[in-house]
Amino acid sequence: MMAENGSKLAFCFFFTASIVFIDQITKQYAEKNLIYGEAVDIFPGIRMALLHNPGAAFGILSNQSGWQVGFLVGVSLLAAIGLVLWIWLQRDESFYTLLPLVLVLAGAIGNGIDRVRFGFVVDFISLYYERWSWPTFNVADLVISLGVLLLILKSFSSKPD
Repeated sequence: MMAENGSKLAFCFFFTASIVFIDQITKQYAEKNLIYGEAVDIFPGIRMALLHNPGAAFGILSNQSGWQVGFLVGVSLLAAIGLVLWIWLQRDESFYTLLPLVLVLAGAIGNGIDRVRFGFVVDFISLYYERWSWPTFNVADLVISLGVLLLILKSFSSKPD
């Protein structure tokens, strides 16, 4: 059981690192190949548009004087530490039970790296339909959202003790 848990945890952290790598590579690609603020249509409903978000999700706090950057770095760090601890405490569970936590951890690390390196998060994926559009996001945001959605769905399917 100990070896099984150890290999499962190693896989969780390898999976986390892989997602962070993909997040950082895609952001680097966007920075090198897109012009800030100009949209490039990829498919109907999906475009790439490089934006820098000094705030939190959906641009919350982005109009502040700069204090939010340190605050959000701290939040990312605390979230990552909390998620690592949560994964460790749940290590007897299946990988599929741990997957939502791994996704949120990877996203927190990916956006945290941006905040430390640049003072903002690099966003570049934009979804739209006719005149409607979703706020621009990145791979880290996507996996955080997916992880939270999976946690919510799991909470509805969990049987009470």
